[in-house]
Amino acid sequence: MADKIWNGTGGTDGDCTDAANWTPSGVPSAADNVRLIATYDQNMATNLAGLTGVSLGDFIVEEGYSGTIGTSTADLQITCSSFEFHGTGLAYIDLEASNITATVHHSASSASVGTRGLYLVGSNLAALVVNNGVVGLAAVHGTSSTAAAVRVSGGTLVLGSGCTLTTVTCYGGNVTALADVTTANVYGGTFLTGEQAAVTTLNVQGGGVTDGSTGTITTANIEAGRLLVKMGVSKTITTVNLNAGGGFIYDPNSVTVTNVAIGDDNFPINISTSRG
Repeated sequence: MADKIWNGTGGTDGDCTDAANWTPSGVPSAADNVRLIATYDQNMATNLAGLTGVSLGDFIVEEGYSGTIGTSTADLQITCSSFEFHGTGLAYIDLEASNITATVHHSASSASVGTRGLYLVGSNLAALVVNNGVVGLAAVHGTSSTAAAVRVSGGTLVLGSGCTLTTVTCYGGNVTALADVTTANVYGGTFLTGEQAAVTTLNVQGGGVTDGSTGTITTANIEAGRLLVKMGVSKTITTVNLNAGGGFIYDPNSVTVTNVAIGDDNFPINISTSRG
């Protein structure tokens, strides 16, 4: 096991398989720990599949690294035992089958509407944690990812339609789910759905939920905060359990609500409907 720092200054610029682009010299091998650091901000742009099949130790993009990783047509492909991202350069990274908690502390800003600073994919993520940044998981149409747990406390995360998701928890920031979610927990921030995303159980403890998808919500438990179904969206919500301080806004011309249970704890409860 060795520590490897990307310097990108070797004879083949941006080639992650060029030994001279690494300090100490040599392409990372199994169990090596990889760092991309502020001192060397050269892009990592070619032979991006060169580390495929190598089980790295940790892979950390440190604060201050501003180089670009991967390209819009080719991800950097890595398998590692730990992943952290603090960089400010545009990045496209495939974590392959790494069964890890991938943590994002920062990323490049979004260059324009609909773009991300960090594009991630991974087929076997134990968890994705986003503390800040503009991040997409399988956000490019036609890509796919699996994450057992997603936890967001800040920044912006888009979960593309190719995601397989079990539990998504929003403590803050903004989360957009374009794929089905088994359990969504919202404590703060904003949770949005779109396209055909369905949610089996939605627990709203705070913050706001804006539902813009045509997928079914099987059970919505609204303890606090608000669930708003966008006007013109046709969908079914099977059961709504509405409790103290909760709000539920929808258009009955478009939304079918099968069962509504109202709390009895003497706190204000708000149900708003709009009829055309």
